[in-house]
Amino acid sequence: MTVGAPVILAAMRVNIDPDLTDRTSFYRLLTATVVPRPIAWVSTVSADGTDNLAPHSFFTISSVAPPVVQFTSVGRKDSLRNVEETGSSW
Repeated sequence: MTVGAPVILAAMRVNIDPDLTDRTSFYRLLTATVVPRPIAWVSTVSADGTDNLAPHSFFTISSVAPPVVQFTSVGRKDSLRNVEETGSSW
């Protein structure tokens, strides 16, 4: 491309069927489309009292009164196990 040459952008439509896409590829597509992707630091305590602090990129505000932030665990990680075991994230 030469300096000053016009740039032509063509509109492209892409159809992606989640049922026909492997999980890893679809995960990468979803996480690449949300930019910037904020990270929530989720603090939990296991049933035996072990503290855990972990980053989670899938989270949202679910209530203001009472204040509740929810997160999604991609896979069975310590944060999810701790909440299931104790019923609390703090």
